[in-house]
Amino acid sequence: MKAFWTVDGPRTASCVHRSQPVGPRARVRRRLKRMAAEAMLRLQGPPLSWARPPAVVGLAYHGVVQDRAEALSYYDPHLLTSTAFFDLQMELVSRWLRPTAAGDVRLSDACQAVVGFDDAFTIILRNAIPTLHRWRIPATTYVNDATTDGACLWHDVIGSACPSPTAAYHRVRELKGASVRQVEEAVAACGGRQRGPLDRYMSWDELRKWRAEGMEVGGHTTTHYILTYVDDETREQEVRGNRSAIARNLGVVPATFAYPNGDHDGPTRQAIKDAGYEFAYEVEGTGDGTDPLSLPRRNICDAMCTDEDGYFSPALFLAEITGMVPKPTRSAS
Repeated sequence: MKAFWTVDGPRTASCVHRSQPVGPRARVRRRLKRMAAEAMLRLQGPPLSWARPPAVVGLAYHGVVQDRAEALSYYDPHLLTSTAFFDLQMELVSRWLRPTAAGDVRLSDACQAVVGFDDAFTIILRNAIPTLHRWRIPATTYVNDATTDGACLWHDVIGSACPSPTAAYHRVRELKGASVRQVEEAVAACGGRQRGPLDRYMSWDELRKWRAEGMEVGGHTTTHYILTYVDDETREQEVRGNRSAIARNLGVVPATFAYPNGDHDGPTRQAIKDAGYEFAYEVEGTGDGTDPLSLPRRNICDAMCTDEDGYFSPALFLAEITGMVPKPTRSAS
């Protein structure tokens, strides 16, 4: 008898995972994690049948890539999902959860799967839209309006200038808690606008195409500065200016917001509320689906649902996104 989480078709390997060597210890850890996920799902059954199912199952994506060459061209593989994995993930979402637009969630409902794409990478127009249509899943992309004219986000400038993905990860992480002045100085030291093949963001025309496909657009600040580390004036400019730019250029006032890096605190949530947003989404935070301004999301990448042999694990994916597997969290004060 097949397990309910089984997907049809051949086993699918990760083009992102294949670009990252995995040692024997990591293989053992992945095997044990997969087996634990399968055991928990076998015991509890499909999420909608749980005694206490999650209200909101948020999925935070960035880039969706087709092959190893695309994966290797970006500095952070933990922001990438293979098209093959993405299709299988959306199949599971459509079968076992309730796909819901980000602005249509109801906190009293259960298992509402909310799909979002942070930063509005151009690549998702080509690589994500067909799958979203196939499985009839609504999605929102969260826009930094500073990138709509071809500019590059500060963390991509920093990351692409580093000698390795590991160095990029640590340097970007270090600067996420820096002041605006420190970030600007670091970007200037990199020589300004450096970008890789994936560092392309949707223009206003492309965002109109995204909306024409039945998808939503949400706010993500103007420049992607981390809102918990800026002063009140900058925070207000980043939030209100971004929302106004979206409304002015797309003719729609966004109802949803995604916190850059998922970070938020009391003053940040108040700024989001004052700007008129109905819902705001974090990443790897402490939200439990009861506060509309701190709705939970899990960062989705190939690594979080790849088994010990480099193949997609349906059980790992479902266990991760529904909270059965403990996730890294950042506190929200």
